[in-house]
Amino acid sequence: MPCSTEGRILVAGHTAPSTNFIIKQLEREGCVFQSVESVAEAEVSLRGTRFDIVLAGEFMPDGRGYDLTGCVVDRSATLLVAIALSEACLWLPVVQHGVRTLGDRALNSHTLQSEITALLNEKAVHAEHLVAPSLYAFVPESASYRLMVGRDQRTGPQERRAFVFKTAAEPKKLL
Repeated sequence: MPCSTEGRILVAGHTAPSTNFIIKQLEREGCVFQSVESVAEAEVSLRGTRFDIVLAGEFMPDGRGYDLTGCVVDRSATLLVAIALSEACLWLPVVQHGVRTLGDRALNSHTLQSEITALLNEKAVHAEHLVAPSLYAFVPESASYRLMVGRDQRTGPQERRAFVFKTAAEPKKLL
């Protein structure tokens, strides 16, 4: 699904090759990116320019990506922090549209692009309808979130977990 709006995205810290690929795809769709290397540079950029999304590495030379939480909340933006794994990244949504959401879920590298697109499209819908998100407003669930928490309605929990329940044979009655 393409972005319905141009988004401004700040990339703070080192990015993995899979993230660089996603950034290039989003640039082709009209998103504007700015890259910085440290928490201090990210805070300066956030004060000077309005960003919709901040992608930050967990560890940076002068701090951690989580240190940007306050700045991002104040600007009603979104903060995703990358946890480096051996070959890819796990992305934690720390703030969504100005609402703290750390611990709600995690995204893998394959769902990052669809999540960013959904976040930008949600922001466009809010702006189109002049709905100002409040601190306690409902944060719409993205397509990737619904996919992750979706339940298979065709089967029960026992079948999904491959449990097989067999009834015990009745004891033989002696005559």
